[in-house]
Amino acid sequence: MTYAYPAARRFVRALHDQQFAITWQQPYWNRHAVQGYCQVGTLRGRMFCISQSDSAEPDSPKRLAYIFKDDHVDQKQPVLFSNRDGRIALQAIAWYCSRWHKIFTPDTGQEDEFSELIKRVRCDVSVTIARSDWDEIDSLRAKLQELGISGF
Repeated sequence: MTYAYPAARRFVRALHDQQFAITWQQPYWNRHAVQGYCQVGTLRGRMFCISQSDSAEPDSPKRLAYIFKDDHVDQKQPVLFSNRDGRIALQAIAWYCSRWHKIFTPDTGQEDEFSELIKRVRCDVSVTIARSDWDEIDSLRAKLQELGISGF
């Protein structure tokens, strides 16, 4: 069973929520010098990190909600990944207009629909938890902490 669609649907609901807010955004450049955007959002104490490739400006939450609809979600990508310290995050990856978009939220132990899905996926023995390049995430976390934003 793929959990890509249930994960993406949770992210779409969060992005549509009137209380969802982008708290930080910044462009980045990949190793090919192509600009993308990274954004951090919050909803009821839960943090979300959104990355989009090949972007001169960030998409709005409403636009991102459209992008993360089922038609665009890459169901072959893992929905759980961990960093070198073993922290788990739930993610969805979408391909839209020849660009990738990724959204993830860390497992904080908070009781909500995200942690419920993380628990369900972790109990499924057929699911492999991917390793991620959390070095980038760790540097993002350090930058956010400098700005007074915590949660990652």
